[in-house]
Amino acid sequence: MNRQTVREVYAILIVKEFFINVTRYPKYLVVFSLGVINSILEPIAQQSNNPVSAIALIGAFISGIISLGLILRAMLNPYLPT
Repeated sequence: MNRQTVREVYAILIVKEFFINVTRYPKYLVVFSLGVINSILEPIAQQSNNPVSAIALIGAFISGIISLGLILRAMLNPYLPT
């Protein structure tokens, strides 16, 4: 077995262990995810009362979506010309 194969097997085992833990503790996963979303969205909702902040938040959201789209496009099809 070469080094590449050992790394691939190790990565598969780590992912498998992660999903076993997720299926074992689904309530924890849901509560943790909702807590993270709440802690992110609550300050944003408070800042959106100011019109200047609301425009900045909309711009940040749009630029984040565009960036995520470009990153995923580059990751999923790296042979596209830039």
